[in-house]
This record gives sequence, structure tokens and C-alpha cells, in this order.
Amino acid sequence: MSTQELLNKFDELQKKLYAFGHAQMLLNWDGSTFAPEKSVEGRGITASILAGETHALMTSEDTGKLVKELQAAEGLEEKDRRNVEIFAREYKKLTCIPAKEVMEYTKLRAEAEQIWIKAKTDNDYKLFAPYLEKLIAFQIKFAKYIDPEAKVYNTLLDDYQEGLTMDTLDKYFAEVEKTVVPLNAMVAKSSVLPRAKEIKERINAKGFDKEGQEKLVHALFKLQGLPEDRCKIAVSAHPFTSGANTNDIRYTVAYHEDNIASAIYAALHEGGHAMYNLNINSDYNYTSLDEGASMTMHESQSRIYENNISRSKNFNKHIYKLAKDIFPKQFEDITEEEFYIYCNYSSPSLIRIEADELTYSLHIMVRYQIERMIFEDKVDVMDLPEMWNKKYEEYLGICPPDDTHGILQDVHWSFGLFGYFPTYSLGTAYSAQFEAKMREVIDYDGALEKGDLTEITSWLNENVHKYGKLLIDDEIVRKATGKEFDPSYYAKYLEKKYTEIYG
Repeated sequence: MSTQELLNKFDELQKKLYAFGHAQMLLNWDGSTFAPEKSVEGRGITASILAGETHALMTSEDTGKLVKELQAAEGLEEKDRRNVEIFAREYKKLTCIPAKEVMEYTKLRAEAEQIWIKAKTDNDYKLFAPYLEKLIAFQIKFAKYIDPEAKVYNTLLDDYQEGLTMDTLDKYFAEVEKTVVPLNAMVAKSSVLPRAKEIKERINAKGFDKEGQEKLVHALFKLQGLPEDRCKIAVSAHPFTSGANTNDIRYTVAYHEDNIASAIYAALHEGGHAMYNLNINSDYNYTSLDEGASMTMHESQSRIYENNISRSKNFNKHIYKLAKDIFPKQFEDITEEEFYIYCNYSSPSLIRIEADELTYSLHIMVRYQIERMIFEDKVDVMDLPEMWNKKYEEYLGICPPDDTHGILQDVHWSFGLFGYFPTYSLGTAYSAQFEAKMREVIDYDGALEKGDLTEITSWLNENVHKYGKLLIDDEIVRKATGKEFDPSYYAKYLEKKYTEIYG
């Protein structure tokens, strides 16, 4: 068989796998947004069968033979070579795991998400704990199948960023702690903080109805420059983004009447994820290249839109104008400068997705350290809430009053996403380095001042988005900025911004 014939056969295989993945994505989207609560059993059965069919096709002898032939083929273009490389890597992982266990695990995940929602609503960790224990057991078993010699948590980290290890993260978070903890202490002593707190409480007390917030989120959608014919928004318990291809991307937000900033920045954060997915080279659709380079790179894009761009003074004023137009009564005594302080209020808080830029990475550090202990020290699942609370006291100086505001606040573990959390912090550090480079080559501040993100998004499209998984993180950062990844950009960004705001 010629190289072209092999590639044609590979294209047929990937499109069939895409179809299964597309169906699973729609099933998950429906379950998180519109599906009736009692539909979970039927959805679990469907998800389990789809996962089984996907696993069977992915791990078949014919697939293995095709992968080997393509690996040995000569004259492959760069995108084809990389496509085969990524696919072969996934094939190797999946062939280690029995299809029956994949089906069981997929069914468990569908059930666990619904149980997590109920447990969070009812503040009942004991309800979720048995499911969490089973999810952890599956993760350990799967990791051992993939690489019996490697540390389990390193194998899990590798799923979200190729080559990421605990050693790398230990060093990174040591730098984060060295930067953030002193800055946080200085902000806590700032004479500006009492006024900032008063502004925050005054604004949140005004109340913002869901209907108005929905209008605001759709206005932000347009301000961000997202295409309505390829991207849609819905509501879920926890904001997330998913997509089938560059013409079908969806994200969700959640609304809280006593915190308008929550929906604003959830929308801009998920809109950043959506922007990345929408602008991957469309030639990569239905292949292994049609995703972000890693979850770290994905988080760099969500965080750059959420924080670097949208919490900046120059761009924040445009959000203020939109909010004031939709909520004129609530904003009649709120100035533009007060709204900027409100959106950049910094103080240790309990909820990660509502944390300010300065303390955000401390939330991630808590999760990283707990996940590390789960898989390295084999801690008892029932001890996790106490561990969680102690670490919040240690790093943020606050203790959750209940598990709803503590260990149950994030959806990730109900999906089995262990090893994902560190990417949020690493991605935030990437975004600071990308911003620094944009300031050198385009009129970054001018674009923010005008409220027109076209030039900024074009730079990100050209230097980050378009590659999909063609390049790994290190290559993208080096190509985009001309330098290796350097977390000092993140430290300088935080120091400059919070010194200016809090004196």
C-alpha cells in the first residue's frame, strides 16, 4: 500500500473516531446543560456503549497495523507525521486498558457528575466520597497499565501536558509561593484595601438578575469578537468549554445575583478557550491535531482574555459601559474607577473560579499538593476535606465553612480530571509572557483603549492558536516570544499591577 493510500485509510479511521467523539461531546454537553435530572441512567448507558465502541476501534488489530505502517512510511509531511505521532501515543495508552474497564469508568463518570452536583448543593461530601474513591482507583489502575514503572501522578500529568512532572511543578510552585505570598501580605496591609472591600460589598449588594446578566454575557461575547455562527453559550453548574471542530464550539457560564463579576469573567475565560478552538487550522479538523497544544496552553488563552486583557484598566472601561447600559439603576452611583477596583479586588477567598489574579495560583497549589498526596501517599478519601481546609488556612489564611465552599466546589474530580489543575497556574504564567511580547510588536494598549481586540486576537491566532497540536508548548512559546518559558514575566506582571492598584 502506498503512503497516500495509508493516509487515506487513516483519514477514514480518524473521521469515524471523530463521529464517536462528537456524539460523546453532545451527550456530555446535554447532561451538563439541558437534560432532565433523571436522564442520567440512560445517558450513562449510551456513554458507556459509545466509549466501548471507540475503544474497540481505537485498539483493534487493523488500527495497530495501520499505525505501524504509517510510522514506517517515508515522505510524510510535517502535519501528517505529527498526526500519526500523537495518534500512536494515544493508541499505545489505550491498548493497555481493557475495553470493559473503559466502559465501566465512563458510566461511573456520568453518574459521578450528577452525584457531585447533588452533593455540592446539599453540602454532603459523604454522598460523593464513594464515587471519588472509585474514580481514583480507576486512575491508579489505568496509570499502571500505561507505565508500570512511572509514578502514577506523573502519568496523569502527562495527559494534560506532555512531559510535565511533579519535579517541574514542585519547582514552579516554589517560585509562585515566593512571589505571591509576600505580595498578598503587602496588599493585606494596604490602605486601599478597606475602600476596595467597601466597593465590592456595595456593588454585590445591589443584586443583578439573571436575565440582565445573560444580556451582558452575550454583549461580552460580541466584544470579545466570537463568531455567533460557530459558537454558542449555555448555562451549567460549573462553566466549561467543549467543541467538536472549528465550526462547533460551545461554552457555559453560571449566574450569581450577588456577584456580577463571576459571570463576566467566567464568560471571558471560557470565551478565551473558545477562541483558541475556533482558530486552530481548519485543515486539522477530524484529526489528532485539532486540539490545543496542551491544557496549559489552553489555559494561557482563557486566562489572557480573562485577566491580562479584560481586567486591564484600558479594556475594563468597555465592560463597565456595557454593564451600566444593562443595569443603569445598579450602576447609577458606581464610577468607572470603582468598577476597575471591584474587578481587581484582591483578598484571600474560598472559591477558585472567583479568586483574584494574585491569589489564584495559591488555590491551584492547594489542589496540586492534595492530588500529589492522593496518588503518592494514598490518603484516605474521607480525610480529604480536613486536608483541604488545613491547606486553605496555611496558604490563604481562611477556612471553608462547609464542603460546598471547600472540597466540593470544583467539578473536575467528578470527571476524573486528576492532573488538570496545575495547568491553570502554568497557563497563567504563559499568558504574562505572551502579553510582554505583544507589547513589543503591536499597539497592545491602544487596542485595549479602543475596545477592539482584532489585532491582539490576530497575533494570538498567528502565534498560538493556528498550530493546534502540531507543536508542543515549548516550541510555541519559543516561536511566539523568541525565548524559553520564563515565569519571571508572571511575577513582574503581578508586582506591577498590584503595586499600582494597592500602592
